[in-house]
Amino acid sequence: MRVAIASGKGGTGKTLVATNLAAALGAAYVDCDVEGANGHLFLMPRIDEERPAETPVPSPDDRCTGCGACAEACRFGAIAVLKGAPLVFGELCHSCGACLRACPEGALAWSSHALGKVRTGTYCPDGARRLPFADGELATGEVRASAVIRQVKASADPAAPITVLDCPPGAGCALTEAVTGADACLLVTEPTPMGLSDLGGACELVLRLGIPHAVILNRCDLGGADADGFCRDRGVPIVARIPHDDDLARLYARGQLAYLRCDRYKSLFDSIASGLSSGALALRRPREAAPAPAPLLSEAAVPGLGGRPEAARGRALLQVAIVSGKGGAGKTSLAVSLAGMAAAFFSADCDVEGANMHLLLSPSAERSVAFSGGYAAVVRGESCSGCGVCAGECRFGAISLTPRASVDSLRCEGCGLCAMVCPLGDTEEPPIALRPRLHGHAFVGQTPFGGLARGALLPGGEASGKLVTLVRALAEDAACGAGARGILIDAAPGTGCPVNAALTGTDFAVAVAEPTPSGLHDLTRVLDLADWFGVPAACVINKADVCQQVADTIGRLCRDRGVELLGSIPFDRRIPADLAAGRIPLLGDGPGAAALSRICRVILARLQQRIQHKAGGRAASMHTGRRTQ
Repeated sequence: MRVAIASGKGGTGKTLVATNLAAALGAAYVDCDVEGANGHLFLMPRIDEERPAETPVPSPDDRCTGCGACAEACRFGAIAVLKGAPLVFGELCHSCGACLRACPEGALAWSSHALGKVRTGTYCPDGARRLPFADGELATGEVRASAVIRQVKASADPAAPITVLDCPPGAGCALTEAVTGADACLLVTEPTPMGLSDLGGACELVLRLGIPHAVILNRCDLGGADADGFCRDRGVPIVARIPHDDDLARLYARGQLAYLRCDRYKSLFDSIASGLSSGALALRRPREAAPAPAPLLSEAAVPGLGGRPEAARGRALLQVAIVSGKGGAGKTSLAVSLAGMAAAFFSADCDVEGANMHLLLSPSAERSVAFSGGYAAVVRGESCSGCGVCAGECRFGAISLTPRASVDSLRCEGCGLCAMVCPLGDTEEPPIALRPRLHGHAFVGQTPFGGLARGALLPGGEASGKLVTLVRALAEDAACGAGARGILIDAAPGTGCPVNAALTGTDFAVAVAEPTPSGLHDLTRVLDLADWFGVPAACVINKADVCQQVADTIGRLCRDRGVELLGSIPFDRRIPADLAAGRIPLLGDGPGAAALSRICRVILARLQQRIQHKAGGRAASMHTGRRTQ
């Protein structure tokens, strides 16, 4: 049995649940959150093997004539022809094989491109049994997390009777890859507007995949959102409730399993484990149905972003990204607090798999833009002969014969190879056609605190980085029209595709970290990513007094790397209570709100300096909005 632990929103307690449940079950543990794998920090595995996670990419030989057929066939922009020779961008290649099929000279062959690494070993939660362990890590600058996840899952011990899959946050292609094939999925959420908003996308995805699922409600006593009503309306049972417990937070901050340290949590996770093992745990069991077709745009639409107005290209807009390797570190709390104070900045929520700024900033009169990041294969059943050539060539397992070709829209990557190899492709009505696929929407509107652009990727959608680029383009255009001095970007957690797109071309990054082993680990990775893009970074420590020892370590890390520590925010229960009630934390009371106010003013001072530098000392001063209730 494979049990997936997922969460639409980062930081809800997914890894806490996954590691403690694995210990309670005596299960194999597979960490599929390859942008921020943290299970090893709590399970302390013995690593027996580490190998590169590689993917095949095309490589030309001497027969290449530079005709460009390969670049024309590639629908992912992974090949360009420069000075008569193809240049392959391995980080963009989907290994579909369309370029090899298109080359008239047969001059392309597969070579390997490293995406990251996969590790396998064992962990020993009770000092007696050694249990299988596997995790992976996406290399800095790489974007194809799903390809690494696939290899991590393949490395799991097939003989293990029970395997726990610790999945990435969000509801995009990475989560789709991680949960596919699971026998059950436990979705961890919290009773906040943000938690329930993101839970909705995750529920829709596992429902489409036909996976039995239930909810674990973490920080169940926060209040502010009707999680019971939300789950009841969708027929999803809540099988466990975990309180907002200071002692639990401190155990997590020390990298300790609550299952081994506290009888209360041992009993809770034993109860969940017993229900899973016996089959008695209440789960929503989706009825079998035909896979939903891919949502499509009109046939006349062309995927892509289009041109950007000259005004956006010519205007010197300062762009600052709020990042965090780990979900739930307080990134959005800082971003919305800055938005509430910085009247001169236009906001862009680039966490397109879990955008939440709009829930706190309340935009109005939003304009919606449909987004397509690629294509989907569509089969005309009446024209298909059922020969199976397309199914045999598809490298993603997206085509089956029932008895004619049928496309699984969640696995189809829109490469077009199926249409190329179809024996009836040259007929008047070919059986397979490519249509622009709807991957999500971008929105632009006005809030009481200034303009806001945001993106919403459809559950299971791909091309999240391209949607981030569209959101940023819309924000730039609107900011120029509004006379804004800069753009405030709330980036996604992790280090993958959407974060790469959020950091590209920005002037400054503020990394938010919490003083936990996972927070420290992921801060290092996100600072590495900022360095990779050449973006200067600073740091803010959230919940700083949860574990002073790790907070001091973060401070030393920042000093050693030349990263300015802008300030610290104490562990204040009023901040999550404000978020649960849909209020901007900066506008609340208590030491947390006061610390956020001080840090926001420091950040704005740093940004003012950068604006003056960028504009050659001619920048107008920024004005900060008054802090009002």
